[in-house]
Amino acid sequence: MKLYLLIERILNWFLIKFWILFIKIHERKNIKKKKFIWKKVVLTKEQKKQIDKYYKDNYGKKVSYKWHRLYTAYTGKFDYKYLPEYIYTTKLEPQNNYRSKALEFEDKSILDNLIGDIVKTPRIFVYLVDNVFYDENKNVIKKEEVFDYLNSLKLESIIIKISKDSSSGRGVKKFYMNEGSSKFYNLIKSFNKNFIIEEVLTQYPEIDNINNSSVNSIRIMSYKTKDGFYCTPAIMRIGCNGSYLDNAHAGGIFISINDDGTMGPYAYNEYCEKYERHPDSNILFSTIRFSFLDKIKEKALSIHKKYHNLSFISYDFMIDSNGDVVCFEINLHSQSVWFFEMAHGKSFLEDNTDYFLNFLKNR
Repeated sequence: MKLYLLIERILNWFLIKFWILFIKIHERKNIKKKKFIWKKVVLTKEQKKQIDKYYKDNYGKKVSYKWHRLYTAYTGKFDYKYLPEYIYTTKLEPQNNYRSKALEFEDKSILDNLIGDIVKTPRIFVYLVDNVFYDENKNVIKKEEVFDYLNSLKLESIIIKISKDSSSGRGVKKFYMNEGSSKFYNLIKSFNKNFIIEEVLTQYPEIDNINNSSVNSIRIMSYKTKDGFYCTPAIMRIGCNGSYLDNAHAGGIFISINDDGTMGPYAYNEYCEKYERHPDSNILFSTIRFSFLDKIKEKALSIHKKYHNLSFISYDFMIDSNGDVVCFEINLHSQSVWFFEMAHGKSFLEDNTDYFLNFLKNR
């Protein structure tokens, strides 16, 4: 048994190293692709000295200035504590949220089982798990019965979503039931062997007024240190051009939400184009203030305390038409943190940046 466990650990070590190598290549490509943005920002000698001293003292070595330049390009705010994306994705996350452990928690088909006692989750009508269909009560149903079953629920539209290994809005489709069974079955052929069919969420009127083509989600991350649990600054992701997706990679925009519930002055897309107003609704972002942020933070911290063996958890929340907080996704690996820093103009870990850099230095 000891020999087996040793072999298992060695193989897992190689898998982790391979994954980190893959992410490093991705991060290098990504920062190169964004050169047209960060090359416009020229750091002063004093700013470079601040970065060098801070990272030498807390991380043990210098870092490239490219990410500081990139994040500064969005808000115009410089912060020597900006945490380059590659440090999070290739070091902090792999050493704290082990991929093999995190993947099972991310399965959207078990979201309600994981967190349903803490926060509302979307109603799931149909599950496909390893090529077996289940209704919402987990009774097995035949594939050819699925459309009629959904029709019996008197639904106008549904969301079909890959339940494992999807990101950035990929693997999410909206379907209108009046399009018919033939189109429905052709559509689900394009999905893999694990997906869910869930309700179309109806959002809070004030949020719907900003953009009504998509569910405009609130992304926040919680994390733990030796002193307790914390939340990062929050952002809102908003759809554009009639899309039902709000992800930046799918053409959406993102904007900071301040602690008092007000929105930042500008929303951004991933290519650093900024918007004072929503491009479709023409709503001025700086006039918007919501009262839901404290409730969202409370739910995020309650979830994290339940799963305290994990160090970082990202959440996609929305506020439904009744004003209730709904969590429709949690992310435990490949958690992007760049949009927190781009939108807020500061390190997403704020005063705890030193803690995590020293953790890496002392590993």
